[in-house]
Amino acid sequence: MRSTAWLVLPLLAIAPFYACAQGTPTDNVIPGNPQDGSVGGAGGEQGGGAGQAGGAGTQSNGGSQNQGGSAGTAGSAGTAAGGAAGSGGVAGGGGSSGAATGGTAGSGAGGGGTGGNNCTPPVPNAPCDTFPQCGCKAGESCDVNNAQTGMTQCGPTDDIPKGTVCQYNNSCAPGLSCVGLTCKPFCEKATDCSTSGADCIGVQYTQTDGGSGDVPAMKVCTDQCDPITSQGCGAGAGCYPIDDLNVKPGHSLCAKAGTSTTTCSPTVDCAPSYVCLSDNQCHKWCRSTVPTDCTGGQTCYQFQDNSTPPVVGFYYVGAQGFGVCG
Repeated sequence: MRSTAWLVLPLLAIAPFYACAQGTPTDNVIPGNPQDGSVGGAGGEQGGGAGQAGGAGTQSNGGSQNQGGSAGTAGSAGTAAGGAAGSGGVAGGGGSSGAATGGTAGSGAGGGGTGGNNCTPPVPNAPCDTFPQCGCKAGESCDVNNAQTGMTQCGPTDDIPKGTVCQYNNSCAPGLSCVGLTCKPFCEKATDCSTSGADCIGVQYTQTDGGSGDVPAMKVCTDQCDPITSQGCGAGAGCYPIDDLNVKPGHSLCAKAGTSTTTCSPTVDCAPSYVCLSDNQCHKWCRSTVPTDCTGGQTCYQFQDNSTPPVVGFYYVGAQGFGVCG
């Protein structure tokens, strides 16, 4: 049974900064809808197993089920006593000169068994691992199914690709998870992410009291998408910076977007290329270095956060700063 995707992006509080009139900072949503799931969240904006590794036992001691062979019957007339197989592996092959059922003693103790697999779940007692994917049958993916514990499960997949809008856990292709209602790659560290400049960030979920909590051992890659064009995101998804103001190189994530280009609220999301600010209006993203991104006499403004004292600046994706037209 599938459950609706519950991992959502954390919220950012921002307001556009105008030289003459500053907006009043209030809690503001990027991308806009904190009700996209009953629980959820990723490390920066939003943002999660496999059989146990074989020990030296029935899974990996050598022999028929990888148990060490007993060296057969060992030839009684062999030049050696047909040593009992070593602690792992099958006993050496019998020789031709033994008068008994076994041949000449084996050439020595068999090599160790191949051992069990190296599939290590992210949390104890989980059945599969999210990265790298292992422990599930063909056609299934390993995904997190409990935000509080990080427990994983195998399940059928719809093979939805990276950056594309999703609705259910396990709906993304193997190796991806539905975070922010878009499919994102699992990872353990930044070098696991294939997109240039991407980071590996922790995932959060929304708690019953409205706060957020970390999903144990769950991380996904940032998308490094373009807020203006949403390049790197699928249809119906917008792109949103996730780092604090003026932090560079910066990172961004795809998240499900709405359709509004005017007003917005916690239940009305802005369309891709727009962001909902504290004035409850959808503002178009712009590059800090490209004046022509804003038309009709508008200017690309910086943001002001609600810290004390307030910070004024741009959000960055890589080395490129982004503001809003106004």
